Amino acid sequence: MNITIENHRLNVNGEYLQELPRLSRPATVTIWSVPTDYMENGLYVDVTPHGEPQSVPACDSLQTVLLDVLELEADEGAIADEAKAERLEQAKTEANELLSQLDSEYPDREVLTWDQQVKEAEARQADADAVVPLLSALAQFREIDVDLLALKALEKSTLYKVASGQIMGARQWVEQALESAQTHEEVLQVPTVTERYLAVQSGG
Repeated sequence: MNITIENHRLNVNGEYLQELPRLSRPATVTIWSVPTDYMENGLYVDVTPHGEPQSVPACDSLQTVLLDVLELEADEGAIADEAKAERLEQAKTEANELLSQLDSEYPDREVLTWDQQVKEAEARQADADAVVPLLSALAQFREIDVDLLALKALEKSTLYKVASGQIMGARQWVEQALESAQTHEEVLQVPTVTERYLAVQSGG
């Protein structure tokens, strides 16, 4: 019996038997002759990636005959898909870590008041007589002019929004580049979220 593998197709005596899975790592293909009441075509085919336990026919071993053991090469497309999935998950984790680092630069309770600070600061810019209780209290204890504090509040809010926007934009850019990658090599060439974020910050 002549058994061959051509382009992930298992052929027996020159005739197509079945399509083999496209895996990201090499595998061993083992073919047994088995009773037709167990497998209709009389053949049992096992495909086991290297390093994993092999399966065997679950019928009477005395009725099975090992016909051949062949090697199945890893599929480039599967390698690229696996690498892409890993990198996409890494991009989400990396972006969350960068956002957490950004958040850690500001006290939690201060962040909770930002919306109110910005609201009062915008009101103050629109009307010099606007009542701004939170900013007035902060200005009093910081011994700073309330109008100057209003400008600082708007500036800090803008800087935070820009930084967080750059991080999210870097993640989305990386995800889009990964989705467009067709080969493993192209996946490897896509920068990390941190690399993209730093490049944007530096004007790259």
